[in-house]
Amino acid sequence: MDHAAQPLDQLPTSVQELGGTQLQIAQYLVRDFVDFPAGAVKYWARSHDGQTSWVSDWAQNLDEILNMEETNGCLPERGIGKRNLDAVRQHKGDIYMQTPNPILQNTWTWSSLPYSTRQRQQWKPPPRLAGQVVMDAFEIDQGVQFYQGLLQTDGRTVVWTDGFKTKHRTSELQALLYNPVAVVYS
Repeated sequence: MDHAAQPLDQLPTSVQELGGTQLQIAQYLVRDFVDFPAGAVKYWARSHDGQTSWVSDWAQNLDEILNMEETNGCLPERGIGKRNLDAVRQHKGDIYMQTPNPILQNTWTWSSLPYSTRQRQQWKPPPRLAGQVVMDAFEIDQGVQFYQGLLQTDGRTVVWTDGFKTKHRTSELQALLYNPVAVVYS
């Protein structure tokens, strides 16, 4: 069973607004919109020595985060809800360049954060495909880049964040389903 160390409406540790030399981030694990838009977007991050902590979104680390996502896969997200949906949509378009179709659903749904419990979170494929988030790597001029998309109600069409549409067989879609645990622990 998955237990949170602290309630999700409170930060387990203080948010750190650090320069690049103070905390060497090995991996950004989860993007958190819980306090957004009144507060900053936060990242649950892991340092090279295995320590985890909250890091706030700031200009100096944004390029690093986006580059990591492009090459390693899209970060799981939490804290997206009715109260901040419009602000998250705007932020994702302006900052993460997810236009015209940003992913506006929580992809980290566990009560605990990565590396905060003894047991790794377990992901199970959803019983229905329609409405699910998918992720795939695409060849671009600079190499390979990951994109997320949303499976439409027809059960075959994916609309990617950049507006591109593709059709797939069910077996292909099963392989494209976004698995946040695999992204975090890879």
